[in-house]
Amino acid sequence: MTPLATAGTSLEEDFIERQRPDAINLLKAGGVDIVDLSSENTMTFGAQGLVETLETLDSHGMYRVGAGRNEREARRPEILDVKGQRIAYLSYNQADFAQAHGEVGGINTLAKQHLVEDIRAIRAEVDWLVVNYRWQADLSEEPAEWQTNLARLAIDQGADVVVGHHPQQLQGTEIYRGRPIAYSLGDFVFGEPSDHVSDQTALLQVSLGDRQMKVELLPIVVRSGQPHQAVGAEAAAILQKIRAVSEPFPVPMEPVMVLDIRPEAPAAGDAHRPRGLVCRPSGEHAYRDQP
Repeated sequence: MTPLATAGTSLEEDFIERQRPDAINLLKAGGVDIVDLSSENTMTFGAQGLVETLETLDSHGMYRVGAGRNEREARRPEILDVKGQRIAYLSYNQADFAQAHGEVGGINTLAKQHLVEDIRAIRAEVDWLVVNYRWQADLSEEPAEWQTNLARLAIDQGADVVVGHHPQQLQGTEIYRGRPIAYSLGDFVFGEPSDHVSDQTALLQVSLGDRQMKVELLPIVVRSGQPHQAVGAEAAAILQKIRAVSEPFPVPMEPVMVLDIRPEAPAAGDAHRPRGLVCRPSGEHAYRDQP
């Protein structure tokens, strides 16, 4: 996310990346409840731009993760209460640019030990835990081995959903230990014209119940920088693309799946969290042309 700020000086020489603070009204009108600030773009106007962004979000009651005035705030999870269920969010950036450390503000950069500590610190306090990764592998069509290892590590430690982004391409999705991982969903609202940026993307819709999680991949096409629901043959093509790039995984995610929670003995080294899920497809989704 680019800063919501008028303060600060651009750290970029070739272009300016920021939005007016009143652009937050667009997020609110779109039903956005929480924003991820772990992008290095958040810091394009330095500490002043970051602080103004944080203040703008806070003054409008918007939840935020992934950046802060110091390392403690940048690592802090955000917890949402939704229909009686507590959902925690954590976010990390692979880059070492403008990282928060000690009392210096910035974005929350990824350190494996921090990931483990953060998940274990919050796991017992919430019903569900979502981890977001911002990879730096721009335009790559498949995750590297170290990325799959990190995504699965989050699940091993107690995360329920892992979502990656930034490659600007659709990458594979999988079910690992009964939990969904989406390595990259492509772009969503993106206005830069480029032959390298795909206009095919998807939403990962997750519906949470008492003992159940339903995951659904919703095909989206981006036109003139704006997302639209894909229908008909276009939707089918996007879903087929996701299937193709997901084939290398042991358990690829289906377009619609219901994950039923079942208690089981914890895996070795995972004694802090008993868990288990049985996965079952929920049938093919029909995307009809709209009238």
